[in-house]
Amino acid sequence: MKDVIKDLIIQLNLLNFDMIFRKWMDIIIPIYDTNKEILKYKLNKDGNKNVKTISIPKSLNIDCDNITLNQINNSKFKDITFEFAEVLIEKFPPNVLINLYNNLKTVKIKRDFFESIAFDSTGLYSFDKNRIDLLTTKSIYHELFHMASSRVIFNFAYTGFRIYDSNKRKSVGMGLNEGYTELMTHRYFSNKRLYNPYKYETFIVNKLEQIIGKEKMEKLYLTGNLIGLIDLLKKYSSKEEVMGFIATLDYISMYAGLILIPTTKFKKNIREITTFLINTYIEKLKDEVKKGDISISEFEKLCIEYINAFKKIERIGMYSYRLLPSKINSNITNDINNIQKELIYKK
Repeated sequence: MKDVIKDLIIQLNLLNFDMIFRKWMDIIIPIYDTNKEILKYKLNKDGNKNVKTISIPKSLNIDCDNITLNQINNSKFKDITFEFAEVLIEKFPPNVLINLYNNLKTVKIKRDFFESIAFDSTGLYSFDKNRIDLLTTKSIYHELFHMASSRVIFNFAYTGFRIYDSNKRKSVGMGLNEGYTELMTHRYFSNKRLYNPYKYETFIVNKLEQIIGKEKMEKLYLTGNLIGLIDLLKKYSSKEEVMGFIATLDYISMYAGLILIPTTKFKKNIREITTFLINTYIEKLKDEVKKGDISISEFEKLCIEYINAFKKIERIGMYSYRLLPSKINSNITNDINNIQKELIYKK
């Protein structure tokens, strides 16, 4: 009975959209049992992780309809907000834009030098207040994507690929979320004057998108479904490896801007992220060979193209790092050769 009442309260809260809707849509939103420890992970200066996830996803029926754009209430930034909404409504179906519909009418945008400086940011979206504070307009589209992908349920904020527990002040997925927010910003508003402080994270999520698929990953992001992303990655890697990858990227994102950082540990973390992505992509391709979707020669070609993308030096914060050290490259090349032999033998 307690669970039924709790579910009813959740659905009533979600239906309070303050706008007129015309049809029912069924979407998946990650909801968690608030009586249990929801999401916990610790990162120390060595980048070690202790990750525990308890989740109970539920399917909710939600009313939605295209918002009336003349209801946007931002005098100074109304034109930009209007343009942003138009682009997304043109590109995505209504059931993917639930968070946009919920937030667009009441979002507040203002220039706030002190708020941005306090959080060491060129812009800041506060999901609890549905407010954007800007130091520069170059970051407005990035922050609007945060707005368009955020939902607060009780003490939990689901914002793109990040989950934040306001009671425990714990967060997971920050690196993924900032990287993909920047990827979406440059993908759909590349003609604007933009600012990208997340170049490494953007590169990483771009390579991750090659594993998941563009359409699936954009939908997961806009509906705030980190758990759905994790579930898809678990097809090719273990849960521990997936959570380790997410936590390691969070660690790099949080501490990259510091002058005195443990560069040796950063190198180790970058190697771990590179290795995870390459191994996961290889597992995906192996699966496609077994299904007959690609040939063994295509497998080799795609592997080489994917690996070559990591053969560069990337500036992360104050320092530059090699993403694919020669030793790892040699080991992975040997692994690919062995996999090819195994696939040929099974054929």
